[in-house]
Amino acid sequence: MIFEARETPYNNRTGIVAEGLKLLGLTEPKSGVFAKTGIDVSPNMVTIPAHAINTPTVLYNGTSMQPNMQQLWHPGGHMFFGGTNTQPSTDSQATPESGRFSGHILVLYSQNQEATLARECATELMKTLNKHGVNIYDEEGNYVDFGRADRRNFWLASHIHVQMINIHPQSCANTMRKTINSQTPRPSLVMYKNPTKGVEYADQFAKFKKLLDTELGIHSICISSQDVYKAKITKDKQNRPKSRLPQYLSNVALKANIKLGYVNHSLELAQNEKSILYDGQGRLDTLILGADVNHPQGASSDLAPSIAAVVGGVDDTFGRFLGSVRYQEAKTEIIAELGDMVKDRLNDWYDQNGRVPSNILYYRDGVGESQYQQIRAREIPQIREAYRHFCEEKAEKIETMPEKVNITAVVVTKRHHTRFYSDTRGNENCPVGTCVESGVTHPCYFDFFLQSHKAVAGTAKPSYYFVLENDMNFTPKVLQDFTYALCFTYVRVCLPVSYVPPVYYADRLCDRARSYIKGMKVTPPGKFNLERPKKKKKDESQLSWETRFASWRTAQKEWRQKDHWTGTFDGKSGNRAGPWHPRLNNTMFWM
Repeated sequence: MIFEARETPYNNRTGIVAEGLKLLGLTEPKSGVFAKTGIDVSPNMVTIPAHAINTPTVLYNGTSMQPNMQQLWHPGGHMFFGGTNTQPSTDSQATPESGRFSGHILVLYSQNQEATLARECATELMKTLNKHGVNIYDEEGNYVDFGRADRRNFWLASHIHVQMINIHPQSCANTMRKTINSQTPRPSLVMYKNPTKGVEYADQFAKFKKLLDTELGIHSICISSQDVYKAKITKDKQNRPKSRLPQYLSNVALKANIKLGYVNHSLELAQNEKSILYDGQGRLDTLILGADVNHPQGASSDLAPSIAAVVGGVDDTFGRFLGSVRYQEAKTEIIAELGDMVKDRLNDWYDQNGRVPSNILYYRDGVGESQYQQIRAREIPQIREAYRHFCEEKAEKIETMPEKVNITAVVVTKRHHTRFYSDTRGNENCPVGTCVESGVTHPCYFDFFLQSHKAVAGTAKPSYYFVLENDMNFTPKVLQDFTYALCFTYVRVCLPVSYVPPVYYADRLCDRARSYIKGMKVTPPGKFNLERPKKKKKDESQLSWETRFASWRTAQKEWRQKDHWTGTFDGKSGNRAGPWHPRLNNTMFWM
């Protein structure tokens, strides 16, 4: 299956033309039903117009670059963009505050004779973070100069702690809990060194994340011994031994930096994009949302809940999104509590900017064409209503309130069968940034295909974008350019991804929330047969049906209103945003 999926563009194209048409009976001219209807089938692929979108400029701290599309999974010699800009600035090159780290690091490992390697990974990670611009401070708030070997080595020796644990599936969570709680002082970051990323250790990974996210509220990073050894023992083009551990840890540093609440890289927008997204004073005036719904799969019970997630940007770096999660009835695609989650995202945007945005750009993942009208009728009105309620709540604190909200809603589709083949690049994929807006798109509506990534192997699959509502008056060019630019802001790599990052983040947040309830009975009330019995049965009277129906409706209402993650964190009540500790609310901990 994997081999077939990795077919090169040339092989795929040749197979479709030479074999596919034959299998469909379309290679015999004027035969059968086609001879009677006068239909001719061309043996060649249809040629359609396309255009290439210019590569955006990616900003780092004090530097900028235009990525050259090489497979660069780490930031190289660039400094992280740093902290988020709390003060509005019209200068896209303004240097933000650098990231910072203070506290202790605990490294957990499970295999004998790996203590030295575990400490080495943590030590080199902290050096790498510092190399990319994250400043280190001690408990008293004093800056630790990593340029001085004596101070650097003293801090590393006294702030990195290594502990071996037993990761038996039945006891690993309790073992991790006891080990972490026994640390004095409490660690600021916990690194777990899993033997491999294989499915045999997936349960330990899930329990580690659940413990750190939902109970302890400590940021965590998981690496695998397999990846570390692979990075350390590799060879260059001349077959000479060469360690790639620095590059590997630079990629891990990307994840660590966002968990600290900082930004890895940002964008320099074109003026036509700013004219829609910013206000007249040069300030960002748009909340960017991404939403997805994750459904139970495989062996999961039909009564296991679906999980909806919404993420929202908070500033003009486009590199920091915060999220909300809700459980809902199984196999339900429309987001039942979208309004509540949008209010969460508006609140975080307000806390960062001190005002209310006039525009909302809503990217929605995971719906088919048959559900477009449902999104228009049931989700977009929820966004408007949430915005209205939020403005009413903030009316006394803000002098000038937007008259209304302008919503542009875009559905993002990844699961389709459309592929594009270049007529000039032989066995290569179409260039990154290829956009198709005619020929195979809708003749009346606002839609386009965008190949925003470079396929690692095989034939690249573009993403399909369909605009449901466009109050912000995007032109096709501006929306295509901005969507493509956003694909360069994905926080875990330094190259563009295959679809717009906000929905990517929402998808990953759904996966994280799904892992929290693995093996638990967190289920909504079951489906109910709404058809009344046509005749009296021995076990089903009209009265019994009405009684059960009333109970079901009550259970549905109570389930939707209930905070399934209600608990006590540091003496306070449960977290509104989702089933994790409130200390993690202001970071992209799930990435």
